[in-house]
Amino acid sequence: LLQQMQQTAPSGNDYNSRVQRARNNDYFENMGRTLRQGIETTMNRMEQHTNEVQVLSPVRAAMMSAQAARILNRTCELPAQR
Repeated sequence: LLQQMQQTAPSGNDYNSRVQRARNNDYFENMGRTLRQGIETTMNRMEQHTNEVQVLSPVRAAMMSAQAARILNRTCELPAQR
């Protein structure tokens, strides 16, 4: 994904350049949606697992919840724009 982002989009105004820019835009939108869905699925699975553990060990579930919050609240730095 980083390599795709670092590629320069065609700057011309001809048909092929416009088509390539549109393809690049569609790719990034689709990849963003895919990644967002993956993260949401992972968050839901973690929450479900924590709830299951809560029944047997409330302390362990609290630790799991705290760790999940730390992981999910991290910020990712995007590469610098050119």
